[in-house]
Amino acid sequence: MSSHTAPTLDQRRARHAWYAVARVAKSTGERQKSYRREAKRMPIRVHTAGLGHALVFAQAKGTGEELLRDLADWVLGRGDNTNDDQPRPKADALIKAIVDGSGTDLRLYTDETLAYLEWLTRFAEAKLEDDD
Repeated sequence: MSSHTAPTLDQRRARHAWYAVARVAKSTGERQKSYRREAKRMPIRVHTAGLGHALVFAQAKGTGEELLRDLADWVLGRGDNTNDDQPRPKADALIKAIVDGSGTDLRLYTDETLAYLEWLTRFAEAKLEDDD
């Protein structure tokens, strides 16, 4: 007799990150390398400069748009948007939420971004092409 329980928040993070990386894995080598590189660097940037600065830096570089969209999709929606037919947020959605939100919102967004990035970076390292 097995009982079906709802997935934990961490399992939902992992599922969302898995599908985000799988979407990128279908693309060209350079796109994969760029996504992997930006995902790997994002936690360090968040710890060093703060979430808002890290996101703006990635946006300014022009190489992190897809990563920014995946972060916003998870952090702002916390949904299981793994369906490619569903619209994803714009790259600057999380930046706008930070600017318009409170200090408490920023702390929550930062914590959730870092927790999500643990899964995303692991999957990116496992599934996407590297610069080497």
